[in-house]
Amino acid sequence: VNSTYTITAQIRNPLPAGSSLTLTFPSDFPNANNAVLASFTSGSTLIASCTMSPITNMNFSLTNCVPNSLPASTTLKIVINNILNPLSTKPTAPL
Repeated sequence: VNSTYTITAQIRNPLPAGSSLTLTFPSDFPNANNAVLASFTSGSTLIASCTMSPITNMNFSLTNCVPNSLPASTTLKIVINNILNPLSTKPTAPL
């Protein structure tokens, strides 16, 4: 069953404008290559220019997501569609 995953993280250090981010899925996700970015939010601001592109099998680059510098403690929210749930019910590695 394809699912939507929401990843919320608080950054520890400031990010300069133009920074790119890398998202890595654990190998337990059988079709991570089919992932589609639904939305990217910085604080309470939706960043419509943000795009997600595959780098390698389980790694994605998020670009155009940091148009302005972000202070430490900013909360980022990434919503990703089209992810198959892991085949096992055992805990996965962290995202």
